[in-house]
Amino acid sequence: MTAHLIEGASILLVDDDPTNIKVLANTLKSEGYKLAFAQSGQKALELTGQHIFDLILLDIMMPEMDGYEVAGLLKASPDTKEIPVIFLTGKTQSEDIVKGFDSGAVDYISKPFNGKELISRVRTHLALKKSREEVKKLYQQINDELDEAAEFQAAVMRETIVADFINACVKRFPYGKVSGDILDCVTEENGRIGIFMGDAVGHGISAALITMMIPCILDSIENNDRTCDAISRINDVLTNRQSDGLITGIYTRINPDGLLTTCNAGHPPILILNRDGSATELSEGGLVMGIYPSDDLAPYTEEIHQLNKGDKIYIYTDGLTDREGKDGKPLGIDGLKSLLEKYHTKPLDSVMETILDHVNLSDKIEGIADDISVIGIEYTG
Repeated sequence: MTAHLIEGASILLVDDDPTNIKVLANTLKSEGYKLAFAQSGQKALELTGQHIFDLILLDIMMPEMDGYEVAGLLKASPDTKEIPVIFLTGKTQSEDIVKGFDSGAVDYISKPFNGKELISRVRTHLALKKSREEVKKLYQQINDELDEAAEFQAAVMRETIVADFINACVKRFPYGKVSGDILDCVTEENGRIGIFMGDAVGHGISAALITMMIPCILDSIENNDRTCDAISRINDVLTNRQSDGLITGIYTRINPDGLLTTCNAGHPPILILNRDGSATELSEGGLVMGIYPSDDLAPYTEEIHQLNKGDKIYIYTDGLTDREGKDGKPLGIDGLKSLLEKYHTKPLDSVMETILDHVNLSDKIEGIADDISVIGIEYTG
């Protein structure tokens, strides 16, 4: 019997005994499957290179190349690794069965064949394969949509910070494709730089959707509004929408003359590394945004600080300070301050890289527990 195709379902029958193949074919053809036959492992591999199969029934005991070897080669190939393999065997010892599963089989059928059992197992594994393909297709669709969402989020957020009186470095590491951290930077008409950094509670899609409102709200802020007015407005929009979205945030403005004004809503404090090497910690300020309307809260307050030439400013989310450092402990705000003070003579970019290296971050990273964002700014005067 030579290898050939019959009209029906896409199942490959592999057995060196033509009698076994006839029994299998007679049992399965009534189910409407397209059947292909091969009497050797090599011929089976040739057929899988020429046709797409939904299932393979594979004899274990064959000359030259046994079923274990064939299954291993099928699973090693990207083109055939997803095809479920059911072993046909007269060997029912547990070690033989385990070896079969280890080589990539999904099931086994004992010889002599029971027709009803054979049909039932084939139906089951074909249904499982179809389900896996549907899940894979759905996952790809979700993945594609997340890619589009990430592109949209990147387009909405203004991450570039450019002015004649500062140097800036921005590093962001999203938890997933979209981020629950928000960064929005604008240059106002008077040359002042406005920077908002926020962190929605949680991460992923729900957090990202909440943060996407922030740039639109900030676009409505007037130049003469205080930073605390901007924070109050964001808070009121979140509470009025009843979005259940909670965001910590900090809004900072830097004038060309070095005057820094900022308002903090439950966000980690800004750290200012003075040119003498000491670190100044600005307060954490008011309540997280999105819980109560501003009228029901103690007013958000604005803090003012005068920068000197050479001072560096660090704004970050808690994903950075919560991350473990090389010592196995969370970095923490005190740990971050210590790093800044230790390396205060280094250029801004070098300090940023030192911080990220300490917490084992690089431009390509997987498995982070939270969105991480950090901005370093040097006031050059």
